[in-house]
Parts: sequence; C-alpha cells; structure tokens
Amino acid sequence: MQQLRGSLNLPNTPPWRNSLSYRSLLAVFFGGLSIGVLGSLGAELLFAVTLGDLQSPKVIIVAMAGQYLSLPVMLFWLYRSLPRGELFAKLGLCKLKKGDWRAILTGIVLIILSNEILTSAWKMLLDYFGVVYYEQQNILALLSQADFFTVLGMGICTIIGAPIIEEIFFRRLLYELLLPLGTIRAILLGSFLFAVIHFFLLGIPALFFMGLVFQIIFLLRGNLACAMIAHAVANLLAFAGTLLVA
Repeated sequence: MQQLRGSLNLPNTPPWRNSLSYRSLLAVFFGGLSIGVLGSLGAELLFAVTLGDLQSPKVIIVAMAGQYLSLPVMLFWLYRSLPRGELFAKLGLCKLKKGDWRAILTGIVLIILSNEILTSAWKMLLDYFGVVYYEQQNILALLSQADFFTVLGMGICTIIGAPIIEEIFFRRLLYELLLPLGTIRAILLGSFLFAVIHFFLLGIPALFFMGLVFQIIFLLRGNLACAMIAHAVANLLAFAGTLLVA
C-alpha cells in the first residue's frame, strides 16, 4: 500500500486546512445522509401520490431535489463544528490555480478514455453469467419522456447539484471517516461506495474509476473545487450525450 501511495505521489497531509473531531465528522456525515434519504423519499412519495405515477420524470426530479436538503444541513453543521466558522478551510476549498485546470482536464480525459473499455468488459462479464441489468441509469432513461422544464431540472440537479453534494459527502467527509484504515484503502473503499450508491449495475466499474479520479485530484491538488468541477464536466458529458440520443 505504501508503494502504491508513493507511486501516486500522494501528500502526507490532508487537503483540508481544518480537521474535524471524529464525533463531529460522524454527526455531519450521518446527519446529512439521513436528511438526504428522508427528503428524497418524502418528496417522491408526496408527488407520486399527487401525480399517481411513481415513474413519472417529475417524480424523479423532485426526489433528486429532495436529496439536496442534506447540503444546507451538512454545511450548517460543518460551520458550527469547532473551530466555528472557517467553512472553506474545513471543506478544503480554495481558489483555483493554473495547475488545477490541468489536473481537471487530465482527469476528464482519463474518464472518457476508460469509460467505454470498463463498461464493455463488465458488460461481457455480466452477459457471460446471465446477470440482468439496465443499459442506462433511471434518470437518463427518463429523459426521452420528459418535457423541457423537467429536462432543465434534471440538468441542474445532475450537472450542478450532484457534483457539489457528492464531492462533499464522498471525497471530503467519507474519506476522512475511512482514513484510519489507510490512505489507499480509504480511496478504494470510498470509490466503491460511490459506485454502488448509484444503483446502476452496468456502470459500477466506470463509476468506481470516476470516484478514484475525483479523490486523487482532490488529494493531489488540495482543492475540493477541482473534484467538483471534474465531476460536473463528467456529468455534463453523460447528460448531453444521453439527451442527444433521446
């Protein structure tokens, strides 16, 4: 593990400037997770009853928006955690530098080049064992049925909302929670959980690799904004490609 860490040239110090106590970290992480799940389920149930169709694109977009209730909750608890304030320092956010843009571009290129290879190889393996899977994520598959405003809402949630909240949740909070296991184990396990939580069997290898790229960019550049932007661009490409096909 140490040799792998050395080959990646990962820094010995964490990218955030203010660490949290483990108690505060657990409170922010599980508090945000609980609010996100409850917000999503509550919004989905309310609109499903109103519209009478659980698979309606409008229900899906409202459920996505409900997840983002966790963002202000996490930010508030982070702000209140000792030392109070200094939110950007706790998150590991700072101004972008020229080298940050190179790292973002490199990460995006790696994701684009690996996506088709990983997905095709994984698809062959699933087919060989007769495993049933969906060709697209649920939200992307629904684009062809959605009206303009629903597509717009999906785009905002996918391209702006998801990168912000998922990078805070996985690359910052979950990573520090897993860090006692060791840097490499924390990166690998966090990336695996990031892939699994999308509930998209066919996309697990590609999502796992994306998680690795985002986490390593954050650690190498010391700026969570780099991971957020790389994530946003990756989601933009996936969303635009699916929209064009739909």
